[in-house]
Amino acid sequence: MIKSLFPDGFPVAEPAPSGSWRRGLPVSIGLAILLLILYWPAVDFRMISLDDAFYTVENDLVAGGLNRPNIVRAFSELPDKDFY
Repeated sequence: MIKSLFPDGFPVAEPAPSGSWRRGLPVSIGLAILLLILYWPAVDFRMISLDDAFYTVENDLVAGGLNRPNIVRAFSELPDKDFY
């Protein structure tokens, strides 16, 4: 199928123009600063406790750590309670 898209072979990729990353660098830094400014107030927010404890601190899969038996169990068992 892919050969039918390119009967003369794959097109040769051309290198990016010299210095092209320098144009994107100020934009990237600006976006990072903007995100820090926007989300900085969330650093002081507390975790709401609707059902978070069940999925985090009271979850034996989470408390047991990242190991082979827990990974197998996470992908092979259905949750006991409503999971959304």
